Amino acid sequence: MRWFSDHLPSSSCHPLKMSGVSTLGVLLAAIMFVACGGEGASSEGAGDAASQGIVSSDSNTPEDASDVALVMVEGRVFDVIDASRIVNAIVCVIDTEHCTITSAEGAFALELSEGVTSLVVERSGYENALVTVDGADLEGAIDVPMVGSQYWNQRQAEFALSGDAGILATFMGKDSLGNPIELPGASLQLASAYAGAGAIYDLHGTPRLGGGTTTDGLALVADMSPGDFTVLASHAEGACFPTFGTANGSLSLSVHDGHISVVVFECLAVVSDSVSVSGTLSAFGSDALVADAEVCLQIVGEEERCEASSSDGVFSFNDVPPGAAAHVKVNAPNFVATNTPLNTSEGITLKQALTPVSMPRVTPMEPTNPEVHGSILVKTFDISTVEPDGYVNASLQA
Repeated sequence: MRWFSDHLPSSSCHPLKMSGVSTLGVLLAAIMFVACGGEGASSEGAGDAASQGIVSSDSNTPEDASDVALVMVEGRVFDVIDASRIVNAIVCVIDTEHCTITSAEGAFALELSEGVTSLVVERSGYENALVTVDGADLEGAIDVPMVGSQYWNQRQAEFALSGDAGILATFMGKDSLGNPIELPGASLQLASAYAGAGAIYDLHGTPRLGGGTTTDGLALVADMSPGDFTVLASHAEGACFPTFGTANGSLSLSVHDGHISVVVFECLAVVSDSVSVSGTLSAFGSDALVADAEVCLQIVGEEERCEASSSDGVFSFNDVPPGAAAHVKVNAPNFVATNTPLNTSEGITLKQALTPVSMPRVTPMEPTNPEVHGSILVKTFDISTVEPDGYVNASLQA
């Protein structure tokens, strides 16, 4: 019927006189009536579908905006690790073909029916992101972070996780001028039947397990199963509540197979404009302090800053941006060089024991009983950079 209607001449679509028409003529008239969409049969019937606000199969927006209010949702898609904008990401209303593609700046705009809608964001090299928005209450553009598949797979392997769904939470506070800023020191809990390994925090620093406190304003839960979960966030300086990602501003978050659900919390807390990174250097195995060591602070995206430790082994860097990914590198004569990744958070104080180069690293011992009782997984490091270098499986013996 589709082909037939496409090939009818326009002049064929008009009311047919039924008098003196044979049975075949009546049948042809019926076919032409359907093929032409009933055109000419009723001046009001042609607009019935639109007047009822019927939604097309590839869109969640009705054809008649007078019955269903529409809202334009704008946003930006970016890499959660390096904050780079993601180009050519596909943003769709879930389970529809109503989609758009992000621009060179990672921006998108999509017209939606007013109300709660879930958007799916897909891009090659990234895990699918799922974000729930309420068009009626949405203010301003939304930022949608995406997790790279390589980073995701590394976290899965590192902690022996098997789930293919997750939660990515962002915590926002305000700086002294009232501008929004990622908030360190927030805590995320899942108050539901959740029995996974826990939240992996510190995407820009050292990941750790458990429902503890973030140091970079981000939290990734990488071992979720599909379902609805209650998400609770808190901060020592004030309450936290979701701004988008949950349904109707509630605490309920939906998790789907093969997607990372994004939720953003706003906390009633003020973030300092700058913090300090300081510490004390000592010799491992003794109380001796290490003076005149070269200590360098490398903030990601900024110029490296270096200074010498004082006579009492102290170093300090001020005017450091809060919640920033960084490395502290220490080089001292007769000691093994160190390179410590960290997050500046709300300020941090280190106590670092340096290993003398003359100290043996491992003291081998002959087992009294060679019977193996189990094994442990030991993480190894490159001695020159102190960067992770893999794992060694070591047997446990009596």
